[in-house]
Amino acid sequence: MAFLTCHTGSASLGRSFCYNIVVPENSDGDIPTVLLLHGLSDDYTQWERMTPIERYANERGIAVIMPDGARSFYTDMKYGDAYYSSIVCDVMRSARSLFPLSVKREKNFTAGLSMGGYGAWDVLARHGAVFAAGIPLCGGGDPEMAEVLREIPIWTWHSRDDAVLFSGTADTVDAIRRAGGTKINFTDLNGFGEISDVCIKRKIRNRMQDLGEPIFVQSEDRCSDGCGSLSERASAAMKGIKDREEYARHACETWLDVRTFGQVFAFKDAKGFSCGVRGPVSIHQASSLSPVEIESLQITKSVNGEKKEKGENRASDTMGMKHFVRFGLYEIKGSINVQLAEKTGFSEEDADTVKECLRTLFVNDASSARPDGSMEVVKLFWWRHSCKDGQYSSAKVHRSVKVALRDAGTIPTSADDYVISLEALPGLEPEVIDGI
Repeated sequence: MAFLTCHTGSASLGRSFCYNIVVPENSDGDIPTVLLLHGLSDDYTQWERMTPIERYANERGIAVIMPDGARSFYTDMKYGDAYYSSIVCDVMRSARSLFPLSVKREKNFTAGLSMGGYGAWDVLARHGAVFAAGIPLCGGGDPEMAEVLREIPIWTWHSRDDAVLFSGTADTVDAIRRAGGTKINFTDLNGFGEISDVCIKRKIRNRMQDLGEPIFVQSEDRCSDGCGSLSERASAAMKGIKDREEYARHACETWLDVRTFGQVFAFKDAKGFSCGVRGPVSIHQASSLSPVEIESLQITKSVNGEKKEKGENRASDTMGMKHFVRFGLYEIKGSINVQLAEKTGFSEEDADTVKECLRTLFVNDASSARPDGSMEVVKLFWWRHSCKDGQYSSAKVHRSVKVALRDAGTIPTSADDYVISLEALPGLEPEVIDGI
């Protein structure tokens, strides 16, 4: 991946303009693209700080454009700058002239946070013919644009406790649904905790390594082969292979996580060569079963870590904050696609390895924020169907696990405060395993 800062002239603004872009190197062209908009208190550098944006883009073989929206709410102002025109027209035109980005609607998307959420809603409403889908986070749309938005796939997120008015999202979603929209997905966080699928896959990969399995996507602190990057690791193992099918086959044979989760190989030895593998194992984002409370604790980050300059009144101790959840019970869902497993060579033995990784998910996963023994797998339910297409849909299987508080209205403090039960699915009995 390449991470670049571009300075370009904007006809709409009448001056120079900045944007960051993450883009796959040596691509075949026609690269899927996400226009990612920052919030009010940030700028075009927001997403490069304290986010894994490069890793996400690399895993999916996409380009991400992150323009500077100042404090504009991404609008063309009557008395001010034309930021909307600059971002949607000038920036996209500039990026496409410099990089082989796709112009196809089905390969262009937008997302944004807070002020950027407002911008993403507006982009979808005004340029639905250009952007195929969007993810507005904690922003607000225009309910009067429901008719335009009802055919566009949208996944929007908002918390009722957010400083940005929750109604801006809720009212727009309601209007879209009243207009007959069926492609809108609304996640109301409302105090519930979440663990991303990427985080869960990272823990599974770590456990695979602990079990002695070869892993392609290794974290830096767990690197076992001396390779400093994914590109270096791929080049070392796949040297000389030019055929895509052979490349994919060899990658699946070499690394367990590739034949499990898939991988986009957007880094290559030969110019114009790329390869993607679609994995059979899918992991959902985990959500807490009850709202969680994030607690904050003031800590001392260092003591006399730096020499105090003459005349400086700074204390020798550097203070900071640690944030943690005292208790939460989370539900993780997943599935294995047999047809894709046959393509990648994912075997019964590999499935057993994944099962063991899930059973022992938090072994060797301690940190100051989650000390050893603070996290555990309570129950693991493992279903094995008698046919390739499944005796029941994954959704129905997932719904068969019922979790409820023993005493409604109480604040849970342990897993014992919940009752976990199973709805019978005739002919399909799960293996129920206690975690470790």
